[in-house]
Amino acid sequence: MVVNMKRIKIERNYWNTAALDPDVDSKYICDLDDKGCLEAVGQLHGRVLEIGCGVGRLMKQNYYGIDISEKMIALAKNKKPGSQFLLCNGRKIPFEKGYFDAVYCVLV
Repeated sequence: MVVNMKRIKIERNYWNTAALDPDVDSKYICDLDDKGCLEAVGQLHGRVLEIGCGVGRLMKQNYYGIDISEKMIALAKNKKPGSQFLLCNGRKIPFEKGYFDAVYCVLV
């Protein structure tokens, strides 16, 4: 698999800039059906990973999240202190196969 590092850098810069916006929770995902997503995510149990977690708005406590934006990860850590967050692009996840009971992503 070829990883386009220039594309990843552009996306990371975009989301790092978006993280500075106080309305980041609503402004950048306005087309998302929050209620439906929250209901679906709320049904997940065990070790759960969100790829592209952003600020962690869909996550329950004790979930895992990865994102390409270090600034989004910093906001998520403050918002969900019981969860674990890693800076990662999602192509090669630093966990053993089968570690998670569920993995999801929304608008990634």
